[in-house]
Amino acid sequence: MTYLRDAHRLPLRALLTELGALALIWGGEWFHVEAYAFPACCALIGASVFRRWRASIPFDRLWLALNGTALGFGIMDMTLRAQLSPDIFAALCATLLAALFLSGSFWRVPMIQLLAEQRTGQMFDRGNPTLLRFFRVYTLIWAGYFSLRALTLLLMSLQTQDVLTEQIGLKLSLLIMILLSFRGPALYRLYQRAHPAL
Repeated sequence: MTYLRDAHRLPLRALLTELGALALIWGGEWFHVEAYAFPACCALIGASVFRRWRASIPFDRLWLALNGTALGFGIMDMTLRAQLSPDIFAALCATLLAALFLSGSFWRVPMIQLLAEQRTGQMFDRGNPTLLRFFRVYTLIWAGYFSLRALTLLLMSLQTQDVLTEQIGLKLSLLIMILLSFRGPALYRLYQRAHPAL
């Protein structure tokens, strides 16, 4: 994969800033401490806003999208969770994430590419059309994953199932998707072999 160093190197801390609030919401749901997750999320976003304002760092599209989604999840948790079954609520959250990634696939620089750049601290070659298409397709794959997850949760809500087994399966599938994201260079080489003419 081709990299270009950015004049303003993007550290791993920047990625944690972008994903931290969303990770808190997810962590709260996984460990059943939702009541504490949303206040912590708001505090983290507030600290990030202050840091960016003090350092005159612009609020880019990725920051707004991820932290806005985290706030949306928190508000949904307070207003809708008690009125919906757990599966329906989880399906609604998955649908919101699918919409986020679908939208991110149409950005000039796809959302997954922006996340990868922040994780590595390097800016990729944005003039490489094959690389751009790869990240666009991979962002769409994430959108498809969350769409299938939402559909699965809806089907689970309609029938009796082994809750523990299916919940483990859903969490395992998300973990696999996240781990695959750390294999970006290998996935890109696979994409190049599958599309040699691009």
